[in-house]
Amino acid sequence: MAPRAREDMCALGAPRRGRPAPQLSRWVPPMNLVSVLTPDSEVELLTICSMLEARGVPFFVRSAGLGSLFPGPMQVGSLNARAIMVPEERAEEALALIRDLRDSPESKS
Repeated sequence: MAPRAREDMCALGAPRRGRPAPQLSRWVPPMNLVSVLTPDSEVELLTICSMLEARGVPFFVRSAGLGSLFPGPMQVGSLNARAIMVPEERAEEALALIRDLRDSPESKS
């Protein structure tokens, strides 16, 4: 098998010589995100993210990757604590959904 030319060994997504750079499929306007919850456990994080996704509320988990590198029962502020963030204009809706979930009879058993 012949060795590949250097220009064929570019990183994924990097333009190769003579080819245009890939374009983003859609532009997303910048938005202000606010933190609505710092979950106590992985289960709580996944449950609330699933609920927000099912209700169509966009969200972002801050420190999602880093927080999974250092898992454990103790969350240390900026080291491994994750936060669920939503657009500022949807924060009240997200907080109401989280409150309803926590107040439901199923969550207390």
